[in-house]
Amino acid sequence: MQDMRHYLPAYLQEFYRREGRGENDLRVKICQSFQKSMFCVTTAGIKGLAPYPLDTEDPQQQQANRVYLESWMDRFITSRLQIVNS
Repeated sequence: MQDMRHYLPAYLQEFYRREGRGENDLRVKICQSFQKSMFCVTTAGIKGLAPYPLDTEDPQQQQANRVYLESWMDRFITSRLQIVNS
């Protein structure tokens, strides 16, 4: 997070300084934003790699997608996602 702090554009530095405890938790805020962004990217990747289109009407394809997505969702059970989004 230290490296990321050095490359923040001025408008983001100002935004993070105004929120919460200001400069004291800048790295924590950067880390949270980064984690949320990575969650969005990961979600898009998971959805894009589903075996069949997510809007399929075929029950067998829907079931295959469900099995695929459930295996990914199980990984979130032990993640800290709930804490980051609070």
